[in-house]
Amino acid sequence: MIKTKYVKLDNGLVVAFAKDNKLHSFGAEIFIKYGSHHKSFYSDDNLYKCEDGIAHLLEHVLIENSPYGNIGKYFSDNYYSYNGITSSEYTKYYIFGYENFYENLKILIDSINNSQFTQEGIEKCKGAVIEEIGERHNERTFKFFKTVRESLFNEDVAIDGLGTVESVKDFSYDDLKLIYDTFYQPDNEIIIVYGNFDEKKVLEVINNCFNSYNRTYKKHKIKEFVDTLDVKNKYVEYVKPNDMSVVSINIKYDISSFTKKELARLETYLGWYLAYNFNSESEFGTRIFKEGISPYQVYTSNSTQPYDDAFGILTFKVPTNECEKFVPMVFEQLEKREMPSKLKQEIYKKKKYIARLINLDSSHFLATEFAYNYFFNNELKFLTIEDLDDISFKEMEEFIKRLDFTHYSVVYQKDK
Repeated sequence: MIKTKYVKLDNGLVVAFAKDNKLHSFGAEIFIKYGSHHKSFYSDDNLYKCEDGIAHLLEHVLIENSPYGNIGKYFSDNYYSYNGITSSEYTKYYIFGYENFYENLKILIDSINNSQFTQEGIEKCKGAVIEEIGERHNERTFKFFKTVRESLFNEDVAIDGLGTVESVKDFSYDDLKLIYDTFYQPDNEIIIVYGNFDEKKVLEVINNCFNSYNRTYKKHKIKEFVDTLDVKNKYVEYVKPNDMSVVSINIKYDISSFTKKELARLETYLGWYLAYNFNSESEFGTRIFKEGISPYQVYTSNSTQPYDDAFGILTFKVPTNECEKFVPMVFEQLEKREMPSKLKQEIYKKKKYIARLINLDSSHFLATEFAYNYFFNNELKFLTIEDLDDISFKEMEEFIKRLDFTHYSVVYQKDK
């Protein structure tokens, strides 16, 4: 049985434990509540705005310029999995292995929380990041992705988190030090530990690390992201020769009337709603195939948490040359507000319970889910099977009826 627990230390750091005595492995992750989306922020009451890419560059700098050298190489040489990930809302560093866990946990914490990086070290990292930018920009789908983002938002948002070659070249030591002292501090992060470990030893390592640091932190606050439900460009069409024709519909929908707990259920409900109405087995999926609109299944996605709870985003994307037919078909189906059949309702709910039971048997999943719940919902809580009892298809129907699908942008990439 997995035992879960969390502790909030005097310095504000939250430590979450998911202990499983059946395992012979250890894992730890450090989440920093700072990501590529956080371009405007207050530090010691002063407002700053950074160019896209600084969060990702700092991730590289901390990995490659730790007190132990390049910790990616260090952990690899010692048979530990290790990586850093910069997302839109957070930056994460993790390790996973089978021995010397407490020593390696200390090295991970020191590297991320007590870095002594220099301008010289920063400059050495820029080359790899610039190379990564080049690879990303050369990807087949990059122009399409960039056009979608630029059409959807009125405010300045990170396109992909990597930044531009010019912005990365311009970042200085002072820029990165400001970010580091503002966001890389105990009360803005969470450490999760999972596997078979000794809780007292873990806390001893963590407390000894932070008590030994001589750092000065700055007061921090992310500037609220403000954008309207209106999109910047309602329709964009361009030609990309010798490539596939693709259509993407992206809808902003208002979620300001939903509570945090309701949003978690809305995300589930929308997943079911999209699957029932738009997957390949649905009436809609069969129709676009039979009418020759596309031989592909429509890709759908939804997120209710991307932009400070101002709005959610629905996406419908499919390779097709029939943009004029596909777009009205999607909105026609959306406006039906068609709910899953009784049989589908039972299947969806049973699948949800089964997935929950499987996840309850994963210490890594439970610890990571706790971190997400804390960061996005500000809740210090491990979710349980009983949390699914609030799911109601009557509520699902009510929630879907509250949504407005009129604020949308269409991007059409044509092959000729």
